[in-house]
Amino acid sequence: MHGLYEIIFAPEETFKKQTNPWVPFIASIILTLFVTVLFSKLSYPFLLERIQERISQLSPEEQEKALASVSLTTITVFGAVGAVINTAFKIVLLSLIYYLIFIAMGSTLRYLSVMIPVSFGAYISSIGGLFKLIIGAVTKNPYPQTSLALLYGRFSPHLAKLWHYKLLSQIDIFTLWSLFIMATGLWVIARIEKKKTFLVVFGLWGIYILIISFIPVPGIK
Repeated sequence: MHGLYEIIFAPEETFKKQTNPWVPFIASIILTLFVTVLFSKLSYPFLLERIQERISQLSPEEQEKALASVSLTTITVFGAVGAVINTAFKIVLLSLIYYLIFIAMGSTLRYLSVMIPVSFGAYISSIGGLFKLIIGAVTKNPYPQTSLALLYGRFSPHLAKLWHYKLLSQIDIFTLWSLFIMATGLWVIARIEKKKTFLVVFGLWGIYILIISFIPVPGIK
């Protein structure tokens, strides 16, 4: 488990020693899977309540069928599979994007080398997920926040359609920490000027959150 502890307190030194991405890659997936399973159990009563409100006009038979399709087991399994695929896909895709950008900037780094800081970034994000899960369990809030969305108070479904809420919800302390870790690692590995490396990482993130803030959330009117 080399590097999983050191990355928190000495990221630059960790990247100088780390030679492959598989430990942080696997750790991020395992921790994300763990958080997803526990989150499903924590949020299920809230989800069930919302579903019951939506299907209250249906006949008893139709309500029974609808509820059977959203059992805790079903939600947990689909959520877990989706979380694993999503985490792995994001690491692979983001690594490819950074790889192409830094190659264009004159670096001679390898693709697997890029996966090291990206995987550590995902690992930090999964720690954030665990932290929010603990907060949610203590406060009985299925959707705790560590982002600027805290300015809106407790989450309610109508907030999810507001572009400014979606934007602020992306500015999260663990996201910023994750970006810092990735930028630091890419700077060490790519050997590109530090200012340029951080500009690439935080600049791409800024463009990304602006775009997704204006994309409508399915199912919310």
